[in-house]
Amino acid sequence: MNSDKRNSQLKIYFHLVDILALITCWTLAFLTGFLLWFLPTGNSVNRVAWFFGLLKHEWGKLHLFMSVIALCITTIHIVIS
Repeated sequence: MNSDKRNSQLKIYFHLVDILALITCWTLAFLTGFLLWFLPTGNSVNRVAWFFGLLKHEWGKLHLFMSVIALCITTIHIVIS
């Protein structure tokens, strides 16, 4: 009986971590994409450090990285559910 209760608690814990990671990664992917959408375009844009000292190209890399992680966590979420 104790083992079943522990397995149930562990399953709830994994679902909670999964949902929190899913929300966090998709939010960061959305925010970086939103930021990239509002940054100006042109030749001199990549030489100007924008928010947190990152260039537009670096924000693009961060957005791609967050999006890939979000897709991986989404796949894991679908498999678990």
